[in-house]
Amino acid sequence: MKKIIVCILFFPLSVACFAQAKNNEKLLTREAYLTKSKNQKSGARVLLIGGAALTTIGATLLASNILVENPNSQPVKNRDKAGVILVITGGSAMTSSIILFRASKRNNKKAYTIQLQQQSTWVQNNRLLQKSSFIALSFKFFIK
Repeated sequence: MKKIIVCILFFPLSVACFAQAKNNEKLLTREAYLTKSKNQKSGARVLLIGGAALTTIGATLLASNILVENPNSQPVKNRDKAGVILVITGGSAMTSSIILFRASKRNNKKAYTIQLQQQSTWVQNNRLLQKSSFIALSFKFFIK
């Protein structure tokens, strides 16, 4: 009983010792967000087209087994199973493409809301006013 209590007490300590520190999410540049959006959109298109093809092939296999006109022939069970598996896989691929399309749109919006701008201001140095330039990060917020 004592060993169990000691193990339970030391478990959080061991997790804290071996866990990795969280890195703060780095702010990506406009180009990075645009390439990320483009890659997500192309992946979503691949999933959508591939899912539609798999669903079509699966539905064809299911329909071909139903449309067998020879009453003496037995329906092929493997074809039924393959058809159902292809339809389910194609449907899930098409559904997951929706998630990637939404993420692509979100990253595209982020790309156009973040800008690095070179700005300048007047700075007093001793008794002189000097123009100093700096890089500013600007954000646009879309409020619904």
